[in-house]
Amino acid sequence: ALLLFSSDSGFGSAIPDLVSYNSALSACERGRCWREALQLLLEARLRKLELDVVSFSSAVSACSKGLQWQQALALLQEARAVSAASVITYNSAISGCASAGQWPEALALLRDCVAERHSLDVVSFSAAITSCQGRPGEASPSAGVETRWEYALELLRELRLALLSPDDAVYTAAISCCEKGGQWQKALQLLHQAQCEPQKVSIITYNAAISACEKAGQRMGAIAPAAVGLALS
Repeated sequence: ALLLFSSDSGFGSAIPDLVSYNSALSACERGRCWREALQLLLEARLRKLELDVVSFSSAVSACSKGLQWQQALALLQEARAVSAASVITYNSAISGCASAGQWPEALALLRDCVAERHSLDVVSFSAAITSCQGRPGEASPSAGVETRWEYALELLRELRLALLSPDDAVYTAAISCCEKGGQWQKALQLLHQAQCEPQKVSIITYNAAISACEKAGQRMGAIAPAAVGLALS
């Protein structure tokens, strides 16, 4: 799809329209080609095309997947200015902040999304909770680590109040936040809650809870009942 935009001749005599650009932007998103996505947006503007929700959502996602969270936020602001931001656009930007460990920005975006009357979904909460883990490879203790787990649990509570069902990814993220905050008992409580959900608990979630106990100096006996649940599943 991107090759077609290398020159106008790729389209023959036809001039690419917004649908064409959106298709190419979607390809950029899948390939994490954020530079190409920005170039396509520029070209579309030069052609006086009116970018829509699909255009911005794809570009924001491409930047987020390319670890360009600041660029993703800039695009989100552009989208908001022309009423072309949806919950999907916000989710992509929040995910970008989460990948970079920018939790204050991620939580602020979540509040902005609510303020603009978008309906949050599980992806919204999952990305925001993931951001509370902080930067990848972040050493503990670090700034805010004592309270981030509390934000994560509050987000989980809000998710339920919104009548949404937390999935395995949500529980894993929340348990990991408790691990970093040294809250091994909270981690086990979350694991128990996950076991009560309809979906099967993954090995990743169990490992997160085990890690929380180990880092807190707790013996494996503390998690033995949960481990039995894994063996029987």
